[in-house]
Amino acid sequence: MSELIGYAGERRVSLRISSGKVNVKCYSEQLTAQVIQIMDKGCEIHLVVTSSSEAEIHENKFAKAISSHRNGHVYVLPTGRNDAELSHFAVAGDRAFRFETNHDTAEAYLSFNRPDIARSLVSLHQDYVEICEEHIDLKISA
Repeated sequence: MSELIGYAGERRVSLRISSGKVNVKCYSEQLTAQVIQIMDKGCEIHLVVTSSSEAEIHENKFAKAISSHRNGHVYVLPTGRNDAELSHFAVAGDRAFRFETNHDTAEAYLSFNRPDIARSLVSLHQDYVEICEEHIDLKISA
């Protein structure tokens, strides 16, 4: 994930993340510092969280760093959705992505030059955001 964040920052492109929970094991202080750095450079970050409550999000340093920044946006999908049906991925711009293929082992496919797949993931991420926006109370703000 660090490489993808770095890619977004170097190219000054947006980063879209779809994640189940934003736990410290996956989203470390190092990654938190990295996302702050690229947002400071003007990159937008859109984080959709699929299986955490708003209370958990408000307590999470990674999510708080994004939601409190002018270039950060955090959304929580409505409860009642089956997280197993939702994809976990990150997309930088329209070319690079990380797509998790096995959530339990954190195995993932990573590519920096598959715009066809990246565009599909951007579209899927936008679908998730639209679901969240239908439930406007689930958009997390600072």
